[in-house]
Amino acid sequence: MTSNNLAFVGDVGGTNARFALVENGNLVQESIHNCATRDYSDTVDAIKSFLAAKGNPRVSSACLALACPITGDTVKLTNCDWEFSKQALHDVLGIAQVMFVNDFTALAKGVPALASHQYYAIGKGVAQPRQPMGVMGPGTGFGVSGLVWGGSHWVALQGEGGHIGFAPANEIEMEILRVGWQEYGDRVSVERILSGAGLEFLYRTLSRIKGTVAEELKASDITRQAVEDPQSICRETVNIFCGVLGGVAGDSALTLGALGGIYIGGGIIPKLGDIVHASPFRERFEAKARFKNYVSRIPTYVIIDSTQAALMGAAAILTGRQ
Repeated sequence: MTSNNLAFVGDVGGTNARFALVENGNLVQESIHNCATRDYSDTVDAIKSFLAAKGNPRVSSACLALACPITGDTVKLTNCDWEFSKQALHDVLGIAQVMFVNDFTALAKGVPALASHQYYAIGKGVAQPRQPMGVMGPGTGFGVSGLVWGGSHWVALQGEGGHIGFAPANEIEMEILRVGWQEYGDRVSVERILSGAGLEFLYRTLSRIKGTVAEELKASDITRQAVEDPQSICRETVNIFCGVLGGVAGDSALTLGALGGIYIGGGIIPKLGDIVHASPFRERFEAKARFKNYVSRIPTYVIIDSTQAALMGAAAILTGRQ
């Protein structure tokens, strides 16, 4: 590529990093590349490898969406040992302008640009135009953001809502919380439940409650068995997972007044297919006692490809669009 208006965007999580070029403000689809964080010593190393594979194009600016709090020039990923700074990207890669945003802030920013085939609804509800929207999702961690209309464009919120406290809603979730206290200490956050590691924790805990021996299963094994065998303990585990997610999503809808809808991204839920429809997700979303009628009008959606949406959002933030 020879354009003088090339930029660079990335969506960097605890397990995977996705990079792409942006030309004249538009995401270059064929440039999108995914890599495992374990394969590189740090982010600079991964970016250098990506740019080298693209012929070392000269990029003038970059926006990185990162799975961690953004509080200054230096960041450390929450679920990965990568630590780096804007200055390092400038010094090593020669990028003049570098922006850091939370990964779910970028995902939220990409939501308004989604086409209808890039997400699907769970349950009923009708989105109200220019009303707040919530964005969240479990992956390596649990991300949360939101969108509010700023008069001429959407403003994406930047926070750490994945680390709010887990609030059990029934007896089995109370037992899960008790086990969580033993394993994690006196505070169990939502991310301890709604993440890849959380799914594994739920499976182990449910096996313990039922008096069965848990196999050594990774999150991907649990979701695969849940899809293949509706009678398995893995399906029961996933149903609990979806129920907790529905409760958290409903709480977020109340907090934000998210009449524009709640969008679920991340790497886990889109892989579950029809299980989510049959799960307690939507029932728990609406189970808000006196405010059941309020939340029942709010639609919930699953984003099919969070990577694409997050990179689109990072490009939008970089170019000041939406």
